[in-house]
Amino acid sequence: MNNDQNQYENKTPDGGFSTFEPVPPPPGMHGAPETLKHSGLGIASFIIALLAILAAIITLVLTVSFTAEFINMGTLDPESLEAQILDGDSAIVSIMAAGLLFIVSIGLSVIGLILGIVGAVMKNRKKVFSVLGIVLNALIAVGVVVLVIISMVAGAAGAV
Repeated sequence: MNNDQNQYENKTPDGGFSTFEPVPPPPGMHGAPETLKHSGLGIASFIIALLAILAAIITLVLTVSFTAEFINMGTLDPESLEAQILDGDSAIVSIMAAGLLFIVSIGLSVIGLILGIVGAVMKNRKKVFSVLGIVLNALIAVGVVVLVIISMVAGAAGAV
């Protein structure tokens, strides 16, 4: 015991002295354990995944509405589509915007996947949002691959 400490500090209730001394906290720990903060990159990855999913849903809605409009008009032959593209028809512009939005959602999911992986390997940070971002962004990437395979099979079968 140090001379600065109270001589009765380790005294037991029956008047004897205890041999027990509390274990000091490990170096760097000052009393209570630190709570881990969420990874900023993980949160960004999760938000980007939500934005990419929203963009993919909007793309799907635009594409379905465009296709339904052209089926109702009966103008699915290539010559009439080419004429509408050259005339700058608003339906063609909407399908081009949907395609661009689809490409943007793919780019967002790749960026979100990278941020999620970096956030997951950071030390002294919670990994919840990083893992959620990785899972959601990977689902988007897998969904894109599945859509590309389906369209390649449909094109090879002559359905398109």
